[in-house]
Parts: sequence; C-alpha cells; structure tokens
Amino acid sequence: MDRHESSRHEQFVRAWAAYLDGFIFDLWLTLTFARPLSHAEAEAAWIELNHLLRRELGHRVEWFLVSELQPNRGVVYFHSLMGHCQYHDGSKLLPSVVKAWWESRYGRANIDVYDPERGTRYYLAQKLAWDDEHRVSDVLSSRGFRKLALAHGKDS
Repeated sequence: MDRHESSRHEQFVRAWAAYLDGFIFDLWLTLTFARPLSHAEAEAAWIELNHLLRRELGHRVEWFLVSELQPNRGVVYFHSLMGHCQYHDGSKLLPSVVKAWWESRYGRANIDVYDPERGTRYYLAQKLAWDDEHRVSDVLSSRGFRKLALAHGKDS
C-alpha cells in the first residue's frame, strides 16, 4: 500500500471507529474456519451462531462484522463486535460458551470481553482492509444494529 493509500485507509478506519465508539459492546470475536468454505457456507455458519445465541440468551444479539477473505488461502475469517450478550437476569454470556460451540463445528475462535478503554479502533484497525494481495474485507451489521445505536444516543 503506497503512502496515499495508507492515508486513505487510516481515514477510513478512523471514520468507522468514530461511528462505532458510541455503541456498547460486550464481546470481540475472531472466528476462523478449519477449511476453505464458500461465502454461502461461511454465511450459513454465522447465521447458525446467531441462532444459537438467540436460543441461549432468549433474544437477538446485535453485531458489527468484518468478514475477511485471505485469497492466497481461500479462508474466511470473521471479526465481530457483539452487543446485548447478556441473559434476562443481567448476567453476561461467557466467551467460553461461544468458543466451545464454534470450535466443535468450524475452526478456531478467539473471544475476548470488549474493553471500551481500548475503543473500536484497537479492535478493527487491522481488520478493515483494502482490496490487496493479502485480504479483502466486507463490513456487515445485524438487522437491529441501528436500533442499538439510537438506544445509546447515536444518530445513525
């Protein structure tokens, strides 16, 4: 990436981080697959995870997802900030629950409690990629993500 591209990339990351820093997140997930999958198969795995979480918690979680394809390996990685990851009694979903489920089906899972002191830039800076030889990224959010933003004072 040349200097101009690097500057544009930095502006791109800063803009996303400024927008997302107003949200309240609970977890940071990096999910990988043990073998190359089609986009449809990877998407189906993400949907399956969200259905599991909905059953487990009794409600939908909201999320921001960066889907990263590493073309040289043909492997998809998911990087996600998740919110609303608590049970009705207020207790938090344990990262180990998600990790065990994902790893029993798909591949590796690194799941951490989100640290708001670090901010979203810390989590996303290297994951929001340009179309280059190393990776290509897609950015997605859950259907109710906008409601989460409005609930926390963000005008999206």
